[in-house]
Amino acid sequence: MKLRDQYKSLMDLCDDMDEDEAALLKTMDHAGYKYNRDTNQFVSKER
Repeated sequence: MKLRDQYKSLMDLCDDMDEDEAALLKTMDHAGYKYNRDTNQFVSKER
């Protein structure tokens, strides 16, 4: 929710929180989620 509600993009969140975007995407992929740029949120890959 923080991503969707407080940041314009995943890149903005990662820059602000000093996180590696590629590593975050990989971690979320392994957990079954993908980033949807249109809605600016992670969604289940099963959708």
